[in-house]
Amino acid sequence: MSTEGTDTETAAVARKPFAWTFTTPLYVGAGLNPVNSSIIATALVPIATELHVAVGSTAVLVSSLYLASAVAQPTAGKLAEVLGARRIFLFGIVLVLLGGVVGGLGKNLAMLTVARVLVGIGTSAAFPCAMVLIRRRAQDAGLDAPPGGVLGGIAIAGMATAAVGPPIGGLLVGAAGWRWAFLINIPVTLAAMVMAVRWLPADPPLDRVDHGFRRVADRIDLPGIVGFAVSMSALVIFLTALPGSSGARSPSSPWPRCPRSGGSCAGPPRSSTSAASPPTARSPAPICARPSPCSARTP
Repeated sequence: MSTEGTDTETAAVARKPFAWTFTTPLYVGAGLNPVNSSIIATALVPIATELHVAVGSTAVLVSSLYLASAVAQPTAGKLAEVLGARRIFLFGIVLVLLGGVVGGLGKNLAMLTVARVLVGIGTSAAFPCAMVLIRRRAQDAGLDAPPGGVLGGIAIAGMATAAVGPPIGGLLVGAAGWRWAFLINIPVTLAAMVMAVRWLPADPPLDRVDHGFRRVADRIDLPGIVGFAVSMSALVIFLTALPGSSGARSPSSPWPRCPRSGGSCAGPPRSSTSAASPPTARSPAPICARPSPCSARTP
């Protein structure tokens, strides 16, 4: 009975290899990363207000996901080739689910950052795994290349869906609070997991000898991945720690900065023609936060 069912399924795959049952979980998984990348923008101010932190400090929730994605996406592609695309796809979905739970229950910025890292790693697995599954399905069907419509659908799901993140986030944050920017991942990932388990083809069994930790680490270039992750993290930390230019004019203040003092003048700059004249009601003398040459008069 099971043999007949397998033969029927194989025949159906041969007739229509890229049916909607195969592509739907791939599209849903590929759309998770861009949506999560943009949906958080609508929640930054409410997060800062509730956690009593500066709004600028919540930028770590954006950069942490991008950094995790930059490291995890090529790694997931290599692991999909070695361990099986369906296994890595499901593992990524589980990480996104865990990130949604951690973020929804987060009490501080550190927990939310951990949640964003989990979401970034998990969502990065979907796109490369989808490409591996599509390529293998095309080979099994005897096609020279995957259909353009399937590749176009993956491209749209992997990039264009970022545009729907802010509207969805605005509705969720406005109606239910900022935690739903994380909790929305729970129902979506559960649906994607059910579809992937039922409709995606199973991976071949693993050989313990050929798929040991050392062999896998060699095949995916684990030292290179670690080095790339460390260098990218150091670059992001360095760029975010750069101080502002000490001599630059503040964009929020029309007055120039006082030279050699670091303070800003609270009055308009005086021209050289009026520097020797005493201050009048119409041209007040500049007032500096600290003693500086701004207050000195030209004899």
